[in-house]
Amino acid sequence: MKKIFKIFLVCMMILTVTACSGGSESSDTATKIKWNKENKFADLISFKIEAIDQTKMITPDVIGTLYTYFEPADAKNVLLDLTMWVTNVTDSNLKLNDEIEAIFTIDNTEYVASLLASKDNGGSLTSDVSLEANTANKVHYYVEVDPEKLDQKIEFSLNTKVEEDSDENKKSATLDFELKDAKENYEAKNLNDVITFDGYSEMTLQAANIAKEVAPASPVGLYTYYKVNDENNSFVDFTTVVKNISGSDIMASNIATVNLLDVNNNPYPATVVYEKDDHSNLEAASSLTLKNDQSAIIHYIFEVGDDVVNEAKSIRISRQGKVYIINI
Repeated sequence: MKKIFKIFLVCMMILTVTACSGGSESSDTATKIKWNKENKFADLISFKIEAIDQTKMITPDVIGTLYTYFEPADAKNVLLDLTMWVTNVTDSNLKLNDEIEAIFTIDNTEYVASLLASKDNGGSLTSDVSLEANTANKVHYYVEVDPEKLDQKIEFSLNTKVEEDSDENKKSATLDFELKDAKENYEAKNLNDVITFDGYSEMTLQAANIAKEVAPASPVGLYTYYKVNDENNSFVDFTTVVKNISGSDIMASNIATVNLLDVNNNPYPATVVYEKDDHSNLEAASSLTLKNDQSAIIHYIFEVGDDVVNEAKSIRISRQGKVYIINI
């Protein structure tokens, strides 16, 4: 009887410890992040994921003559870059780095993400990411990693920062994904389709041409044209007609973010230019302000290697969490 009684006590102790441990874990709040949905997190932000890329360079959405970009410290590595449209849902300024930490977990190793945000109408990037009350911006969470580790399931998590001696519970939100499946979360479109960003703009997808040179259709006198920097490269010239339906002025270069994706889903940034109404010249889209109901011909020009041109590729168009894909 004594032996049986001792075993019974040990079992009761194990159950008690297990119950306490379970109670501790349940104090933390973990939610699942959803693609193509508005996610709310910790009463601080709401956000929609736009894209997840493996890239050699993070650039601004609008490429100018001079711009800041970010690349891996080790040339053999790549940047794993998750972009999202983030809204501050609080009534005060929110410094994201002070309140939220992002982590990529790859092959049981945690990588703490760095943070960037767009500024200057998409023309530059900043690591000082602060959102005024009830405002939104596009942000990048990124880490440097060996590309050979990216062919497996990856976990991305957002976590509230809590002081060690605080009674406040840590909140987390997680997303499990594989890079090869990212395209499945984009809405498919075709050339000649019209994309509408509600209350902002319309974009008619006209053509995607391959050329060594891009020039206006009816040049007159002195005019601007674009020629590849390397004879082994070509341009992919994605031509659209855009229309401002916002009720206010819009910079033509800010209609949407457009990237070329190669067969391995590596993204390439665009040089964005507009063609004058009489087709006489090309000028930087950042120099054109579209009035309400005004339309313009916009070229998204990508200079890439001929090896990229000769393989399967696609165009990705995104704005404020809405993402479309066109195979070309």
